[in-house]
Amino acid sequence: MIAEPASVRSGDRVWIWSNALFEVTRVWIYRIVTVLLAVPVSIITGLIFAILSFLHIWFFSPFVHPILIITYWLQSLWSIVLDIGVRPFLTSASKCYDGIRLRLTLE
Repeated sequence: MIAEPASVRSGDRVWIWSNALFEVTRVWIYRIVTVLLAVPVSIITGLIFAILSFLHIWFFSPFVHPILIITYWLQSLWSIVLDIGVRPFLTSASKCYDGIRLRLTLE
């Protein structure tokens, strides 16, 4: 803790004015920086969003859609493998753990 000795104590007005100047400076610097940066940052982020949307709509989607059509048989095969191999195991595990109950108490 920093404190002044009682013999060389500064006036209360000094601390009141320093606090007031600090608050006014903080508020106005924030406002000025916000005005200077808000418009350019919003323009840049808008451009980035527009470019990414354009690329997604006109480039990525047309290339991904035919790939999904071609690999539909692979998706069906994977679904069958999961239904035959994984679902029975997870169903039996869920039935084993179904009876477990937790009760938390404060002692």
